[in-house]
Amino acid sequence: MDILALGALGAYSTYKSYKSKNGGKFYSAPETKTHYDNISAEFETYSKLAEALIEEMDAIATTDSYQGQDADGVKQLMSTTEPETLRMILDLHEAIEQYFVDVIDTFTKDVDSSSEAFLGFDMLDLIKQDFWEMLNDYNTEAKIAKEKIEEYSNKYSGKYNHTITIPDFSPGKDAFIALCGEEDGDGADDYLSKCQKMLVDFDEAMATHLADLNLMDLVDAINQKLVTSVTERYPDSGLEQYVGNIDKFEKEYNYAKQFFTGDDAVDCQIINILLTYGHDLSSFDDVSWEEMSTDRRKAYTRITEVDIEYMDGHYSNEECIEQEARVKTVLWLVMNDGDTDEDLIFNSDRMSFMKDNMTSEVSKRYITTLGTAKLSEHPEFMIEFSGSYALDITVEQAGVNFTFTSDENNYYEEIYVSPSYNRAKNYISYCEDKNPGCFNHQIGLLMHEDPNMDEEAAKTKLATMYVGALNSTDDEFMSNLFMADSTYENVFNVDPEKLSVNVQSIVGNQMVMLASDDYAYGNYKELTNFINAGINAEVEIDGVYYPATDYYLDFLAVSSGIAADTLETEAWSVNLNDENIDSFGRKVEIAQHVELLMLVCASYLNGDSQFESIDLSECAFRQGDDITIIYSKESGKDETKLNMNEAFGASATNVKTAKRLDELKEEKNKAESELYLTTAYEFASIFIPDIPEKYEKAKKVYDGITTLAGLATGLRAIDDEYIKKMEEGEDDYVTFYSYMYSKKGGVGYNVMTFEAIKLIRQWEEQGIGALYSDENGVVCVEDVEKIQNAYEDIVGSDEFEGCKMSDIKKVCNTMIYGTNSGKEIETYDSINDIPIDLLVKFFLALDSKVDDVQDVETILDDILDPASN
Repeated sequence: MDILALGALGAYSTYKSYKSKNGGKFYSAPETKTHYDNISAEFETYSKLAEALIEEMDAIATTDSYQGQDADGVKQLMSTTEPETLRMILDLHEAIEQYFVDVIDTFTKDVDSSSEAFLGFDMLDLIKQDFWEMLNDYNTEAKIAKEKIEEYSNKYSGKYNHTITIPDFSPGKDAFIALCGEEDGDGADDYLSKCQKMLVDFDEAMATHLADLNLMDLVDAINQKLVTSVTERYPDSGLEQYVGNIDKFEKEYNYAKQFFTGDDAVDCQIINILLTYGHDLSSFDDVSWEEMSTDRRKAYTRITEVDIEYMDGHYSNEECIEQEARVKTVLWLVMNDGDTDEDLIFNSDRMSFMKDNMTSEVSKRYITTLGTAKLSEHPEFMIEFSGSYALDITVEQAGVNFTFTSDENNYYEEIYVSPSYNRAKNYISYCEDKNPGCFNHQIGLLMHEDPNMDEEAAKTKLATMYVGALNSTDDEFMSNLFMADSTYENVFNVDPEKLSVNVQSIVGNQMVMLASDDYAYGNYKELTNFINAGINAEVEIDGVYYPATDYYLDFLAVSSGIAADTLETEAWSVNLNDENIDSFGRKVEIAQHVELLMLVCASYLNGDSQFESIDLSECAFRQGDDITIIYSKESGKDETKLNMNEAFGASATNVKTAKRLDELKEEKNKAESELYLTTAYEFASIFIPDIPEKYEKAKKVYDGITTLAGLATGLRAIDDEYIKKMEEGEDDYVTFYSYMYSKKGGVGYNVMTFEAIKLIRQWEEQGIGALYSDENGVVCVEDVEKIQNAYEDIVGSDEFEGCKMSDIKKVCNTMIYGTNSGKEIETYDSINDIPIDLLVKFFLALDSKVDDVQDVETILDDILDPASN
């Protein structure tokens, strides 16, 4: 149908174009010829397409491979209606092209044969006026000359006996009149008037010729043919009511076409729905989903699919008014009834039908998210069809938010659709178009963090982080952060209890970047601004602003812990021979000290005082750092200086109890379990590539080594949900970094430093000699030789009773010589591949067979818990 409509409208527009542009007593031979040549070229292209289409339609109309009632209707359409309409359009084109020829030929013959001819009625009027001015000037000058000559003739003719002849000025005047006529004359015989008359006669002749061709009748016939074709193709669609109003018919038909599927029965329903209930479905009064025909359900599905895809590509609600209105109507239609047994807001069968009948992956993604929204996860939700609950859609964030609100019950629930990468990337561009440079500060920080990152790569990272938004509060916070300047004002003015672990991961990484040596340059002003912005944040609830200091102190403490753990995870896999390994080690140290800083802040308590801010001017994120905590109380502001190393020691004052540290630890463990168990690995991989494998390796190594040191195998997440996940075989992904809070001798804080991790990894690769090296890498050869010389005794120890000899030798080879010794011996691939019971037996055998060397378990304990010694 498109090619038919194109032809009819093309012919019609050409007709109107001539009447409006070239029928106004103006003619340019070059312009006219160019215009006609362009139209002729378009008609030629159309003709080729039309002939090819006629052949295809004939093939369909005569094929035997397409049978049945539906086929008969299509064949009838292809054999008569559409080819006949195409032929009518081609005939119209031929008449128009002949008219082009007639116009050019007539002008050449009757007006001007020049190929560069250019004249117009109004232009000739202007020329006449110029010549009239010249005629008036001529008459004035002629009169003056005549009078002067008469004066001289009367004065001197008698004196010199010679008659002075007065010249006749009338030929000049007559020449002007012949050219332009007299200003108050009838203007019928002068040359310029005749030129105008020729142009008028030409215009009237061409207008008469155009009328005689009855092009409008041909256009009307084609349009009616098209109207008939459409109404026959889509019977009872409602378009038949506009057969006498071609403009209205065309408007409604073309509007509905944006939703067409190619299935005539479904497309007929689409037309009917839009005509019956309005373009925005504001008059919706259809039957229930179950009472509808399958084709009508498909029609609503297609309308929703197109509208969702449109909304996904826009970031202004003003640009999506009709789309949002239609989607909201359809969502109410597929919502579960009030007496549903499903724990779902939207009916699963209805949503499955919609998804199965969509082709757009973008729209399917929305339907999937909406379709999995559980009533139990939206406790405020009440399914209500009385109209008291409003559904709103907001597209003005990176993601798209569907909210149900009720003024009566102060009710609010949201279903948030996280942005795809493409939408997030386009959102960044949209914001930059509205506010150029709005992401510059964050982009600069990311590029400083990674010198190999260019601006486009930084934007890609921002987009990837946006994809990790799990709710509208995440989305808002990310935009606040990504578009902030170095003051970070208003970044934290969102409800911290609604922020997900993904945002905590981003915030922890942000603090590590701000604390880097070459970015902070010793004053940590921007990091101070960032932390203080959180401490002083206020959250609006029902129009009232409340301080969120305590919430954000805990939030920042957990966030910094996640960042430290993330970097320690990387430490177990990073290439120790990398030229930048020292820089990485320093980054791990900074992250661990940032966590310590936030634990000090979150644990600090001074009576009824209000925490206001911190001062990091004396801090370097190394051992022995001092921080200043500023707080207010009734008597005014005050401050306390704390040494972070001593903050949890016996001499510390105004510090919350060990129970508080345990609470923060549990919050972090739960957050990390959620990060690695319940969210996409792609988000965690923003900060560590291939995070699942590295996390598993790090956890196993840490648990295995610390078991040998006689420590607990790791504090697991407390929440029953995570315990259940572990029991189902996902234990490998529970946080390994759970020994941060050692309580030997009271409340304490320690970390497994990067140097300790590096030493254990060197032990794995180089053998037990790595444990007996000093800080300069000098090995205590005597102790190592004692162990190596006792190899056979260790292998033959009774501690290995019941074990296979091949396994005994593999564990002894691995632990004594390492996995990369160069010897032709069989080893395990890594320490964490050694069964724990076999590893324990090795150390028992080592302890029983080797004397006078420093005890390995003591060395390990020193590594894991240096503060306890």
